[in-house]
Amino acid sequence: MQKGENPLYVSMKVSRMMDDDESIIISLSDVDEQVRKQKLIDQLAQERLAYSRFNALNGDIVCMYVVDPQSGRYWEYSSARGTDLLGMPSQGEDFFADSLVNIPQLVYKQDCELVAEFLNKDNMISKLENHKDCSLDYRIIVDDKPRFARMIVHKTSD
Repeated sequence: MQKGENPLYVSMKVSRMMDDDESIIISLSDVDEQVRKQKLIDQLAQERLAYSRFNALNGDIVCMYVVDPQSGRYWEYSSARGTDLLGMPSQGEDFFADSLVNIPQLVYKQDCELVAEFLNKDNMISKLENHKDCSLDYRIIVDDKPRFARMIVHKTSD
């Protein structure tokens, strides 16, 4: 079924009349909200499991963000030691703008322009149109010393 342009989830039940073998009863129930909520719960559970597995395999991950490239909305999934190192909020409305604000405080001076170009929204979307992921090696400042880091951007299948 559809409601306007959007599909609508319904439950259909068919049963025979007890006293009439030639007639049936068909009932439709609107279960759209329940199905959509369950799908969201299942998706979040799968993402959490994937991130836990990913983090277990890669102990050096400092921080991971899930970003909607169109809207810029984001939320953080990080290891315990990562949050202070990057200085980003745990969630926000514009990942690209927020990250650009933090570059001068976190990134080694000679790498700031490189990182800003890499994190440019249009550049990022363009790179991910043809590739499932891309990465950048650069230096961050930790305890007033440069330290090499690798930023990996991975496009999910949804």
